[in-house]
Amino acid sequence: NRIAINIDQTYLGDDKLTQDLIKLSTENNIPKGFISMEIPEDVIPNNKDKIKHLADELRKYEVMFSCDRYLGQYVDIEELANLGFKEVKVARDIILALDKDPVKYDAMRRIVASSKKYDISVGAVGVENAEQVKLLKALDENIVAQGYYYYKALSRSDLIAALISYEK
Repeated sequence: NRIAINIDQTYLGDDKLTQDLIKLSTENNIPKGFISMEIPEDVIPNNKDKIKHLADELRKYEVMFSCDRYLGQYVDIEELANLGFKEVKVARDIILALDKDPVKYDAMRRIVASSKKYDISVGAVGVENAEQVKLLKALDENIVAQGYYYYKALSRSDLIAALISYEK
């Protein structure tokens, strides 16, 4: 398990981000591999140098870099791999129509194939039904899926109750 930090232009413009993350990790004994940086695909093109530097600096802490809301419109999988990304989270735009639109299914198939080539894991955001899960797992058994099919949005108190009952 890991914790995800959503990164935008503001964070990437902060020169102290790397030092702050390292300090946070070491002072709090955060295990390596526990932190994930989720960066939306549309933020990447204008910040490639910053992202590459950040990934290089945080590599020894095994911070995972994940491309969020991925559609393949701004960067390709090879470019993500070269920048240090280890995961793509495919956007709802593709996933919601996966079981109804052959074009969306084919787009997903291409993303999965390309990701395997570069050893990048694939996540699917917005999974809402069993057919979508079936299609995703047929493409790659290791796809991580999230969405209403698994859990609806919860209030804080309902989330705490769900986590407590999960532990039992």
